[in-house]
Amino acid sequence: MFRELGAMAVAGCLACSPCERTACEALSQRASAGGRESRVAGILASESDAVANDCQECSFAAAQQVYAWPVDAPAKTSADVRAATTATPPLAKATSSADGRYALALDSGIYLVCAHISCFSVTVFGGRTTTLNMRLINGPSSGFLGLPDSSNLTRVEGLELPLEAVPR
Repeated sequence: MFRELGAMAVAGCLACSPCERTACEALSQRASAGGRESRVAGILASESDAVANDCQECSFAAAQQVYAWPVDAPAKTSADVRAATTATPPLAKATSSADGRYALALDSGIYLVCAHISCFSVTVFGGRTTTLNMRLINGPSSGFLGLPDSSNLTRVEGLELPLEAVPR
């Protein structure tokens, strides 16, 4: 009887794995200062679209490409994203590390920063780090934007990157 109870406990615990949410929890962190370098930096988190055992897993998006295009004004529509990303190749690109971190060295200005199929407008200031943490999903994603002099991160909605504009 004890052997049967032990087998039932083991079988029941196979569904009791911890819910991996570390990456989404890290989205509230500011990027570290980059010395005197002007840049945008942050964390990429990949949130699953499946929920199992009351868990929607969220892992770091490692080896993910991040691109930046200079723009005259922040993108407000998908048409703005299409115009910016199909007119010229990206000015800069980076690959996220195993812990989802990335950094793009950029001059001061306004940029469209894209990863996966989502884009965000950011302003980069001379000698400062602008934080852009991205929560990537299948579809338009959300992010958390932090200006250099602010201790707060503001939730921002991403715009979808047209598949034909994804650099290859």
